[in-house]
Amino acid sequence: MTHHITDEQLAQLDAPRLDPQALRHMVRHLLTGCANCRARYGAELCYRLERRPDDAVPERIVPVDYEPAIDAALEGALSFLHRNSEPSVAVSTEKPEEKADLTGAARVEDLLARSFAARYSDPNEMVFLATLAQVAASNLDPSDLGPVETADLRARSWAELGNAYRVNDDFRPALESFGRAATFREAGSGDPGLRARLLELYASYLNATRYFDEACEILGAVEQIYRSAGDKHLAGRALVVRAIYEGYRGNLDLARSLFELGLGDLDPTRDPELLLTSRQSYIATLVGCGEYRRAHRELFTSGLRHAFASQPLHLLKVNWVEAEILAGLGKRQRAETVFGNTRQGFLAAGQTYKSGLVGLDLAALYLEEGRELEAAALAQEIFESLRSLGIAREAERALDLFVRACERRVASGLVARHVRHFLERLEREPHLRFRLSA
Repeated sequence: MTHHITDEQLAQLDAPRLDPQALRHMVRHLLTGCANCRARYGAELCYRLERRPDDAVPERIVPVDYEPAIDAALEGALSFLHRNSEPSVAVSTEKPEEKADLTGAARVEDLLARSFAARYSDPNEMVFLATLAQVAASNLDPSDLGPVETADLRARSWAELGNAYRVNDDFRPALESFGRAATFREAGSGDPGLRARLLELYASYLNATRYFDEACEILGAVEQIYRSAGDKHLAGRALVVRAIYEGYRGNLDLARSLFELGLGDLDPTRDPELLLTSRQSYIATLVGCGEYRRAHRELFTSGLRHAFASQPLHLLKVNWVEAEILAGLGKRQRAETVFGNTRQGFLAAGQTYKSGLVGLDLAALYLEEGRELEAAALAQEIFESLRSLGIAREAERALDLFVRACERRVASGLVARHVRHFLERLEREPHLRFRLSA
């Protein structure tokens, strides 16, 4: 969006019910738009957000035309979206110990680091610590740190709080927090690194709320900022994140190209985990493009098995992709074995839903081999196991239709995979309705 902010749009912030699209436009324009709008409306936007009641901004309503082409095989890759813009090595999942003697800016930085470290282990703690950091930043005396530096830190604390809300799927306060971050940035130093960080976090919010087109555009700007700063690694990170989003938009060929560009820029010494998850996503994209031979070569030169040797769930996902590759190469017997072992592995790990998804891939293999009775029995088993989880009504309906299609011998491997992809999408889009039209 390139339209300038108007007085009418700003006035919407005083309405009892706010259209989140208007606020999203203003936040983005303050981060990427013209200097005149930022100077004219930045402070006023923050003021009006501050005086709104807590429940005045509705949560994002997911659009009905969302069509991701890459599914659960990519979910592990999204963990790297929340890296700091500073160089890093492997990110620890342990919370940093609190330093009780810290004050001022040092305390804000400590709280932000502890909040970020809690993102996997305790998302609620992440929000709590980010809130403390934002409060601490708001209480800083600009005469101590300097007004520009104080504004920078306040902008970052609001953005990190917005990201913490986003991690918890609490999108209303996330959007408000990003709005405040954008306004404080205008009073800051204009540091490109801070701007890129805010844009990256906002892109992750847009991804979570299914605005993939806007997220991709913003990540293009992030890449250029890092290119201009001479940081190939962070530019590569923006590329691989955008590649995932392009995959969600269904642009698989573009996603593949972006992965290939971005992977070449990543520095494994700065973030080994990022490189691993990016390669895993790239392999999944190759599978989605039907490039099974390339995916096979990438998988067995990636080192993913060794890297994930102590992480059983990650290893199971690698096995799942391998089974898809084997099936695509026509190595059905080996694919059947790997699908079966992976399915049992997910069951043993308590991942019943994923086990059912792998089972649908196995059922597709049976159907393609003319083994309708085995496919029907497996479909019934999957249906019963997933229904016991209390799955969504539409998921139950999709599985029931698939079972009946198997029993009547009118199902196909394409139908089985259609059901699998629907169930994966339904986890992200609970509004979807199933259509047996594969």
